[in-house]
Amino acid sequence: MSTLQFADIGAICERGSVKDTDVAMLRRALAQEASLEPVHIDALFTIHNTCPVQAPAWTEFFLNTVTDYIVREAEPSGYVTRHQSEWLITRISDAGGRVATKTEFDLLMDVLKQSRWAPVSLACFALGQIRNAVLAGTGPLRGASPLVPGRITSAEVESVRTILCAYGAEGTMAITRAEAEVLFAINDAVCPPNCATEGPDAAGWSPLFVSAIVAAMMAASGYAVPSRERMLQDEPWLAREVDHRGGMPRLLASYRTQSPEERALERLERQRVEIITGEPVRELQAEWLAQRLGSSGLRGRNEEAVLTALTDAGIRLAPPLQALLDRHCRAA
Repeated sequence: MSTLQFADIGAICERGSVKDTDVAMLRRALAQEASLEPVHIDALFTIHNTCPVQAPAWTEFFLNTVTDYIVREAEPSGYVTRHQSEWLITRISDAGGRVATKTEFDLLMDVLKQSRWAPVSLACFALGQIRNAVLAGTGPLRGASPLVPGRITSAEVESVRTILCAYGAEGTMAITRAEAEVLFAINDAVCPPNCATEGPDAAGWSPLFVSAIVAAMMAASGYAVPSRERMLQDEPWLAREVDHRGGMPRLLASYRTQSPEERALERLERQRVEIITGEPVRELQAEWLAQRLGSSGLRGRNEEAVLTALTDAGIRLAPPLQALLDRHCRAA
């Protein structure tokens, strides 16, 4: 372990607390290393998992060091592979796939935000932690302030936005099926079928969900999508229009029909991401979306807002989705 001695780690863990002086010692020791190695990161996780008492300086040091190792030290630099993603998930979650602490969730978020590309499974794992919090009303994201199950906080809405934008930060990657599945699961808990209103803690969820699913439907119908940051941006006008069924003309104006060349380039970009991350990216098919939005005949308020926005805008979609819009229009 060179300058980072096992004896130092053992003493910290035996004491059960990591002090500011320990953080300073660890920082100096790692600064003398030529590069971060798995043994160094294992030592930090051992301290993190063993010491219930942690000085304020520990969290920042732990997050920065582990994120730097995953994103920049491990190859390919700047990217997260499927192998690295699986390693991280194993280190920070229990057998049920739940992170134990808010710090571990923050680590997950930092890795996603700082990497150029990460496997979609890692983004969905992060989204799944928010789904777990919404379904249970408790957990590390809620801290000492549990809520009634089915509520989502403004902070959690922003975390969803951050995860979606981080995954597609490079280029104009459409919402994937894996992401859409988790978004629908969260929405089913927040605004189930036949629910006229959301809970009081759902501020911002409706416009984010509607924007994401509208974007998915447009992409599945052959439209060129704007950047995720553009399609999912938080704007007051969008929230008002979702609430009052006024459509989303400014957002939909960002979409245009893809040319054959653009479709070919999109496929090549997706293949590049698959090669780098080592994980396939499953496209969101129009047939699946149509079934998910229309199979039961029971839709929540937010799903109705998706269909209303596209109907009001007069957008032509892929046949399965257009048939759904036509039925929605006749029933209105």
